[in-house]
Amino acid sequence: MPSLPIRLPTPFPILVLCSLLVAACDKGPKAVPKNNPLATIDSGVVSAQDNVVFLDDAPQGGNALHLNSTFTGASANGREADLLLQYKVNPQVRPAVNAATEVVVSLNENGLATELYREKVDTEAMEGDLNITIEPSTAGTGLLVGLDHLSANIVTDVPVYSTLSLPSAFELKDSEFGNIAGVHVELVPSSYTSEIVGDRREHRFAVRVLAKYDDQALQENSSCETLSLEDVESGTLQPVIGLDKKADANFIALEFGEADIESPVTVSFSKESLGVYLVMDVSSSVVESGVAHNMLDAVSRSVISLAQFSDFNYRIFGTNVYELGSLRDINFDDPAGSGTALYYSLDTALDDIENFAPAEQNKLIIAISDGHDLASRNFYPAFQSHDQVREYIAQRIVNVQEGQNQFYNSQLQAYFLELPRVGDSGGSDDNMEMLAQLSGGTHFDASDSQGLKNSLQTITDHVGGSYDLVYSSQQTPDDTQLELRVHAGGCAFTIPLPTEYKQ
Repeated sequence: MPSLPIRLPTPFPILVLCSLLVAACDKGPKAVPKNNPLATIDSGVVSAQDNVVFLDDAPQGGNALHLNSTFTGASANGREADLLLQYKVNPQVRPAVNAATEVVVSLNENGLATELYREKVDTEAMEGDLNITIEPSTAGTGLLVGLDHLSANIVTDVPVYSTLSLPSAFELKDSEFGNIAGVHVELVPSSYTSEIVGDRREHRFAVRVLAKYDDQALQENSSCETLSLEDVESGTLQPVIGLDKKADANFIALEFGEADIESPVTVSFSKESLGVYLVMDVSSSVVESGVAHNMLDAVSRSVISLAQFSDFNYRIFGTNVYELGSLRDINFDDPAGSGTALYYSLDTALDDIENFAPAEQNKLIIAISDGHDLASRNFYPAFQSHDQVREYIAQRIVNVQEGQNQFYNSQLQAYFLELPRVGDSGGSDDNMEMLAQLSGGTHFDASDSQGLKNSLQTITDHVGGSYDLVYSSQQTPDDTQLELRVHAGGCAFTIPLPTEYKQ
């Protein structure tokens, strides 16, 4: 039965307990298998009244439909999400299915449902796929999916409708303060202003807080490291998020070295503009290893969660490298003639960052591959081995990181998510891990679907921003010596603010 796209009409706001992502592959091998085991979703009993459905208490037992949902892609900016909804008719209910039986999809909002779409059930297959596009920013509670026009008096104890809480997108989380081993604070360039407001002087400015993390820092109760200039300029420090939750304790203004308890600092946190470069392996080995659909689902969730403050650059690689408009454009390689040009794909992303990316943006490169690169050397005739190409690309990453930091005061982070290789029992080449070691990037084991999702969750956890601060001082002269002390975990760092103070 052909899959039909459903676009939820704008008059119906929908809050899907999730944020969604896009891009069903219309060409090439399908990334989502049709015969996965389908999970039973929470059920509800409905009674129709015009175009509204009222949810009653759900009885015990199975469901008329077993449902499964997964992200298949997203629009270029991540503001639209594509969901594949698979349904299978419960064997208990199949005797009641007839030529008129329809599967019905409704918007479920605060216990009321408004019908959106219906289609006939395939009475032979007793299952089907629905491709749904929605806007993650809209509000509601989920979808209601069920069967209509069942034959009477055959099934009496199975709920006809099921409520579907769509898969959650990643949430941005606060940092693990206990794992901070050293902290660095820097003033956002050109952010400082000062003016008289009433009988006080108001200082406004923004800071970034970065840290070196160590998983053993809390357990060992170790003292904070003094970070070197090399640490700061390396681009490997991670942002600290969540300090605004206890602003009075974490941000202290010092005037001539003393804190004024009657003049606390007001703090808010804002995500800064971010450039996300997704470099994705679509070689036949990714399809054959069975992780293509997991990659689309996990990447889609990540794009959705970052969409509010990010620009995305999508590129895929097999034997060659292609830049895409969105995840919806992904095609996976056929086995014949496929290859893996990982290193060259990274090089093209670095070229774009150097030549076209907004200078002030922080950037992420997220490479997802099994790492088995035997194709990139074709683009570098001067090199004699694949190892030489790998070392060259790793040094390119280091050079671009240093240039972004030195000239634009922006950060470039590189992440390498390692997929399993076909024929390996969970193993892979060490190319991805070596790239991370040589470039100062971060390597993740993404050999199964949970590892892939966890890896991308960790990356989104470390997406940074800046703290916007307002300090209303009792001292109105503009030549006050003013400093800011920031506490993060057990560490502290103090920076001077650019008042007219002269020593």
